[in-house]
Amino acid sequence: EVPQYDSISMAPHYPPVDGVFYAMGSPVSDDCEALWDLVDHCAKHEELDRHWILAAVVTPFWGQVGGVKPVFAVTSDGQQGAGKTTLCRTIARLASGIDRANYYGVRSASDMDNLPRAMGSTGAMAETHRLVVIDNYRGAALGSGEMEAMLTEDQVNCWKLYHGQVTLPNLFCWYVTGNALDMSEDLASRSAQIKIRKPKKYSADWDEKLAAWDLDAVVGAIGRFFATKPSEISTVNRFPLWCREILGRIDARLVGDGSLA
Repeated sequence: EVPQYDSISMAPHYPPVDGVFYAMGSPVSDDCEALWDLVDHCAKHEELDRHWILAAVVTPFWGQVGGVKPVFAVTSDGQQGAGKTTLCRTIARLASGIDRANYYGVRSASDMDNLPRAMGSTGAMAETHRLVVIDNYRGAALGSGEMEAMLTEDQVNCWKLYHGQVTLPNLFCWYVTGNALDMSEDLASRSAQIKIRKPKKYSADWDEKLAAWDLDAVVGAIGRFFATKPSEISTVNRFPLWCREILGRIDARLVGDGSLA
């Protein structure tokens, strides 16, 4: 019997999602060094934020459908040039599987209204867009019934040109960037806060090194991360499964100096 697939993914999920064909398989490296090196390059500051950045990097590779993941709110202390957008674009490059920063960008209410059509146009054929990024948000409290529905449902109803309505598994991860973000009470309770600080001194080759990063090695290291048995954690938020599968694995892999084993 010939296998039947609903979509093609250029990057892996751990575990694989039923009905998805993975073009690059599910690589697993011997260690997590490449993953932790990337996190260190993106943010060298307090351990807690580094661990949240690690969670933000690996979550798009978690093969769990539905609204069981937090929204990652990437902020800074009113500082431009801290690297909030760069972090999201780097994660999108990694999760696309084709070394391109493919994501659904939302900057206005009309972008949010058109999001189901955008998802239907790209996601039903070859899945390279795993992120929804609301970038440099300013304005009234972020959050709406439509947005919260897209965050929580197991399936996302989209509209594809010349086809009509299509239904996609909700494997999308949401990221919001901005300074002093204002969110609705419900959205704030769904968010994981990451604070990035502007470097005291910029490195002349920082962007060049990031552009040349061996992303395949990082994906293999993410595979090793998910091959680790999660540790028991005593405190969870409103996403207990995500806490167990992601934060539990971060706890399990940390060694005395805060680096990843």
